[in-house]
Amino acid sequence: MISVFIPAYNEAANLAATVDTVTAAAIKAGCAGPQIIIVDDGSRDATGAIAADFAGRLPNVTVIEHATNQGLGAGFRDALAIATRDRFLIVPGDNDIAPDLLCALFQNAYRADMVLSYFVNKEARGVARNVISLIFGAIYMITFGIFVQYINGPCVYPTDRLRRLDLRANRFSIVVEATIKLLCSGATYYEVAGYMQNGLAGSTSLSLRNLAEVIRSYLRLVYEIKVSHRKEFAKRPCRVM
Repeated sequence: MISVFIPAYNEAANLAATVDTVTAAAIKAGCAGPQIIIVDDGSRDATGAIAADFAGRLPNVTVIEHATNQGLGAGFRDALAIATRDRFLIVPGDNDIAPDLLCALFQNAYRADMVLSYFVNKEARGVARNVISLIFGAIYMITFGIFVQYINGPCVYPTDRLRRLDLRANRFSIVVEATIKLLCSGATYYEVAGYMQNGLAGSTSLSLRNLAEVIRSYLRLVYEIKVSHRKEFAKRPCRVM
């Protein structure tokens, strides 16, 4: 019972493989027919046509089209609004997540409130990206007391609890915002390890625009969790073994 959100921006070369990977992983995990929500975020290539073809052939696929690029945050909120299953998972449209990791996420979807994942083949990202990721993780660990392997990785969320959050980030930071807020509200969590497939190929996560949004989102999170909503986010997360 999982809704899978696939954000796609100019992913004509990868989208079909992503949908096939999700479908195959779900079947292998015994989770046939997950709801798949593709958000075409203002793509200028054939992404929209490919998404529409899947929706026309597969009854479990729904497509949301953005006329212009609005960012991951907008797609996340739109997909969450129409999700019909009680678990919610983001799978990037670039087919970055290896099938075995997706299968593990499906298999353990109900192991805890949240099922987080992390990558073991970090070398695929190169030195600079790994250093930035380590610094990023350390800042959030120190600030919020969150001790997980990777706060920005694919995660299975509880749909209803996710909907009750006021998620405000517009781009990549919405994943961290959702994860931190749920953990700080006392959610239980379980972690699984796996592989990434694409590494730095086509990555835009190091852009100045994204860096500025990361900083804004972090400062907003600090204020919400430590000041304005500190009672709501004063609980400790609990690891499930």
